[in-house]
Amino acid sequence: SLLPLVRQRDRRGNLRFKTDGGYHHLNLAGCVRVSDLSVVSVLESHKQLVSLSLRDCTRLSELSLLGIAMPNLERLDVVGMQVNDVVMSWIAEGCPALRVLSIADHKKV
Repeated sequence: SLLPLVRQRDRRGNLRFKTDGGYHHLNLAGCVRVSDLSVVSVLESHKQLVSLSLRDCTRLSELSLLGIAMPNLERLDVVGMQVNDVVMSWIAEGCPALRVLSIADHKKV
């Protein structure tokens, strides 16, 4: 299972996420205020992630996974996101180590 995040607020009240120290596991499940731009930024700067959960992040669109290139990613949970065949091809091409993909409840796949 994905390691839970420690959620903290900075001085401005923004939510900060701290994972297991090495940023190998990132669990944003249920974070309804996370945006596509913030996810893209995290993915670009943390290519060493091994597991990522975006489950039930209701504001995210397929654009958050545009050009995903995570060579070490083994687990990806996108339950609750709109995942179509184009997004599936991005994931297949950009995540060669992927072993577990959770996409339940999607009618467009």
